[in-house]
Amino acid sequence: MNRTFFLIFGTGCGWLSFRIFKGMTITNWTDFIFEPTTFLTGMTCFTLSFLCLSVFVRRIMSSMLFSDDTKRWRELLVNVSVLSCSFIFLFAIYRMQVLALLIFSILYGMISLDLNRERVRRRG
Repeated sequence: MNRTFFLIFGTGCGWLSFRIFKGMTITNWTDFIFEPTTFLTGMTCFTLSFLCLSVFVRRIMSSMLFSDDTKRWRELLVNVSVLSCSFIFLFAIYRMQVLALLIFSILYGMISLDLNRERVRRRG
């Protein structure tokens, strides 16, 4: 349930933020200055999206670093396939924005990984 919520909410927020920022270029940033609610909504959706999708990146990194048993490998396979499907779905619609979302998700997922807690859990 928890993973499903993060996947659906993260993908939905990503799609919504890309719809809001559709056709945005450097030259039409003035549109967002005169409509701050649109910009704030788009940035909030983008932030929520990469925060939700970074949960999967953190779980993937944790499974890769501390994979002793087959349960972790199954979890790794499920997380990689779910995250890949989400990004492929979004990449089919919007290209460059999804690359930014992917980079932010990977960076935040790696930063939020707690290595000390995983080492203690691994030792017993």
